[in-house]
Amino acid sequence: MSAWQQRQQLQQAITRQPGDFVAWVMLADLELEAGDIAAGEQAARRALQLRPNHPEALARLGRVAWMAGAHADAAKLLGQASALAPEHPGIALWLGHALEDANDAEGASAAYRRAHALMPDEPYIAAQRLAWQRRLCDWQDVDALAAQVRGALASGQGVVEPFAFLSEDASAAEQLACARARAAAVAASVRPLPPVKLRERGPLRVGFLSNGFGAHPTGLLTVALLENMSQDPALHLHLFALNAEDGSRIRQRLQSATRLHDAAG
Repeated sequence: MSAWQQRQQLQQAITRQPGDFVAWVMLADLELEAGDIAAGEQAARRALQLRPNHPEALARLGRVAWMAGAHADAAKLLGQASALAPEHPGIALWLGHALEDANDAEGASAAYRRAHALMPDEPYIAAQRLAWQRRLCDWQDVDALAAQVRGALASGQGVVEPFAFLSEDASAAEQLACARARAAAVAASVRPLPPVKLRERGPLRVGFLSNGFGAHPTGLLTVALLENMSQDPALHLHLFALNAEDGSRIRQRLQSATRLHDAAG
């Protein structure tokens, strides 16, 4: 069953039993995985109304804050949830993500270490712990962690975040396998698009979505490419910027070369 089908089933179940706490928590997860922050927040708040201060509901609100870019709020909520459920590896993992984005490197590393201790056979968590230990020059168990992560990828038994795996001394083939496995997991969680017929005449409209259209490595590395592509009369370029206007020269060049849509928030 696809994530989209699960989402529909949960919505139907909640219509029949609106007081089902577990269903609201599960729906919050699916809404957030689908990228619908508002629907995810609504489901999480409903769960919290049913069971005030429940760590599972607090954790979902923390994820809402994290996805909305409120990293300090996310770390606070997830820290509260983790304190209430110290044996929950998923909450510890989410806390690590929030602390990472809140620029608390030591806190993030500690959260990932705790998550891995609670779920030692999960390569995704092992890779997060490994990447942050390397960043902090903490060499405890790094060889064993690296062997666990690379072994899981080689056997096709695990999904690892590609950015975490970049810190490993891996071959191009290993990096590609890591990216493909993660992409397959993401693709399985989204609703498939209906068949689309390409334009038969007129310029082809091409859209690019990124949170780096500005003074960011993505902007720096793509601005010249996009400027050159915009010179082709067969193409009409649209950029959908998840990052806010930063006033940079790179952002100005991108706006001049394409039709840039501000999709921040």
